[in-house]
Amino acid sequence: MLPAVIKALAKEPDPEIRGLLELTQATIQLSSPDGATRVAAIRALAQSNDPSTKTLLLGLLEKKGDTSAEADGDIRAEAEKSLRSVEGRLAAGEMVGRIFSGLSLGSILLLAALGSRSPTG
Repeated sequence: MLPAVIKALAKEPDPEIRGLLELTQATIQLSSPDGATRVAAIRALAQSNDPSTKTLLLGLLEKKGDTSAEADGDIRAEAEKSLRSVEGRLAAGEMVGRIFSGLSLGSILLLAALGSRSPTG
């Protein structure tokens, strides 16, 4: 499947679809036997804003006993770094969502309070 994704990625002009293809490519490369390819895939996933990326990285961190202790340590360290990056972006997005929800609710309550005032004061 990876060759098809790489071929589609080379031809795709739309930046949004390119981003999805790059995410798909990195996801496939996580299972590569080559440690350098897996580290590159983990670094690519670190740039994602997709919540499913967090699940992928958590799953990778839960694996035990890859090829060698040193390669596993490098991959694990890179996965932890990428996970922190993704979690930071997701937390920032959640904070913006909470602020927006709070402002929306506040404006509704303000309108309700203004509408319930009697015209005589």
